Amino acid sequence: MSLDQNTHLSNNLPDAEYLQAWQIYKTVPLFQTTMLYAQEDHYKSFLALDIGMMVQNGINAIGETQKATVLYLCLENQIGFQERVQAIHLANPSYEPILINSDQFDICDSEVVEEYIEYCIKNEIGFVIIDTLSHALVFGDESNPNTARDVRNAFTNFNSNKITILVVHHTGKNDSAGARGSAILTYDISSRLKVKKGKGLEGRLLIEKSKSDMAGKSIPFNMVVHKDTLLVEWDKDKTSPLGKEILESIDHNLMKVSDLKDLLHPRYPDMAKDSFRKKVDRELNKLSGQQILELVRENKVIYVRRTDAKN
Repeated sequence: MSLDQNTHLSNNLPDAEYLQAWQIYKTVPLFQTTMLYAQEDHYKSFLALDIGMMVQNGINAIGETQKATVLYLCLENQIGFQERVQAIHLANPSYEPILINSDQFDICDSEVVEEYIEYCIKNEIGFVIIDTLSHALVFGDESNPNTARDVRNAFTNFNSNKITILVVHHTGKNDSAGARGSAILTYDISSRLKVKKGKGLEGRLLIEKSKSDMAGKSIPFNMVVHKDTLLVEWDKDKTSPLGKEILESIDHNLMKVSDLKDLLHPRYPDMAKDSFRKKVDRELNKLSGQQILELVRENKVIYVRRTDAKN
């Protein structure tokens, strides 16, 4: 270590060390670790596989994507995985395939980690998916601080060798408590994504932690039946039924937000007025962020108007 060589002026920091770069813009940071977690049967492995295919093929489904060769460590539920992969290739015949391995992987064994890193460097692999973390803990427990430190060190070792990690993980018994295990694991990771299952085959990918303004926002998706399995269909700009009603109710003239809420609330008789108003506020903020409409404050009154070309 050289203090002289590695100490820089604040107006001349080297990009390689200090500039935030993205594998998937504002969602998956480059050469860092992202945790994708959810309850059981919330499509997390489907999403991990789809994200891997995005990275392998440079698909901008949820953000501008930097291509990389992908290695998927399929450590559990291998039976049925072939149908998932085949469905993606049938739906997207031009896709390049990813690499898949189902050997036992002990992430707490530094020699094993080094072996995998050497394999990645040799084969120019820049993106590794570990599905799931619990099956990469051959002898450990993620709630144990020492085990958590070993896992964190393994992630750091991959990242320092220019390998981005996406690790699939579970929630604990209490879903609201977040990802399972020691805070060393869950809070020291650069990026955290939570899968939220909705009605039917709908869901949302919540960007729970991010070094960007996307933190707290979510990306909708649908699971589409394809023969004997499911495919992920992303729709990051999807407008909800309420959002569509909002857009149908306003034009390019200013309208009081309070009047808009009064107009639409009778269509939702089972929803309390206060809850409905908060729901409308969320939709307005989302549509405003998409630059479809504009919120204007005049004399403590909030107005709304459309800024797009109303169909």
